[in-house]
Amino acid sequence: IATLTLDGVAIPTATLGAGGFVNGYALQPADSAPPGRAQAVDLFDFNVCRARQNIAVSYTAGYSISGEAQSVPGATPWQVAANAPYGPWAANQSVAYAVSGAALTAVASAPSLGQYAVAGGVYTFSALDAGAPVTLSYGYIPQDLAQAALELAAERFRASERIGLRSKSIGGQETISYDISAMSAGVLALLQPYRRTIL
Repeated sequence: IATLTLDGVAIPTATLGAGGFVNGYALQPADSAPPGRAQAVDLFDFNVCRARQNIAVSYTAGYSISGEAQSVPGATPWQVAANAPYGPWAANQSVAYAVSGAALTAVASAPSLGQYAVAGGVYTFSALDAGAPVTLSYGYIPQDLAQAALELAAERFRASERIGLRSKSIGGQETISYDISAMSAGVLALLQPYRRTIL
């Protein structure tokens, strides 16, 4: 969450006291593996009047790995690949030194001390950072969503060869029927865990 306002008043992040959270908002923890559940926001020590559109939340959504521990190799090519345990790497978020927490700067190529370049989930560092422990944060695509997209694209490609064709008979001996639904049952099954349900 970047910002949360209630009736136009900015609400701070709640602090954790001896008796629990106080004076602000807290985002419930996310599940570690996809698809995960929707995260709720709890407000502490604020009166919430029932009204339309009186709460505004600015946030970043998606699937990400935060603080994945890695070490810059001690020899060329000074590259590490993101582990991406739940699906293909999608987008870089940040890199930091594990010991100090100081952020490294992303550059397009030829990184120097305190810099890195990234392409396709492979992070390249400077020889001056050889051996340094770092943490990677990046977004990923859950594997079953990537699989659903691949299967849907393949199905649409094959369907282009038989546009408008529901079935065909071969010499009166054999009849072939085609699935003409928008999405196959297999793709729908892969997507089902990610559908939003009414609470």
